[in-house]
Amino acid sequence: MVRQKTAATGSTSMTLDGNLKKGQKMVGDMTKLLLRAFNAEAENSVKTVKAKPPQRRYQAP
Repeated sequence: MVRQKTAATGSTSMTLDGNLKKGQKMVGDMTKLLLRAFNAEAENSVKTVKAKPPQRRYQAP
């Protein structure tokens, strides 16, 4: 998805200092940063989750 540029979307018509190329580069850089931050958070969440067996419910006699 990252290589096809479908993992995240951004504006293609943004300008920076009146320059379309600079705006597109900034959007691309921010998109990469967003994806890296998301992946880091996801990896951290997976590392901290612990698998435990489900607890048994109390059964009345």
